[in-house]
Amino acid sequence: MASKQNKSGKKALKVHPSAPSPNGSDGGSGRDSRGRFARGNSGGPGNPLGAQVARLRSALIAAVSEQDIRSIIGRLVKAARSGDAQAAKLLLSYAIGQPIAADLLERLESVEAAMAAEQERGTAGGAVGI
Repeated sequence: MASKQNKSGKKALKVHPSAPSPNGSDGGSGRDSRGRFARGNSGGPGNPLGAQVARLRSALIAAVSEQDIRSIIGRLVKAARSGDAQAAKLLLSYAIGQPIAADLLERLESVEAAMAAEQERGTAGGAVGI
């Protein structure tokens, strides 16, 4: 077969479609003679850790009760009310979702003002009004 130039201008050998694969038949790879996935190929083994992650998630769900979650959330709310910025950020990101970039500063100022007003009143048990 004659050679031809590829896009970079270098000469490339043209492989005849019926030529055997340089690795033997298909080498058990599920590829055709041109190196492409052959019809019926599953595409790969998938996530090898997927089953393990599923077992770990099941174990976590079995080990944590609804009361545990309520207790953890209560402590998170208490920490956020006492001024813990990381706790407030985590709590708000799950309670109201991630803010869009355009109103991030406005929302942050609003939360800070509400927290400051709450601290001035000395009512750590009240809800923050936004």
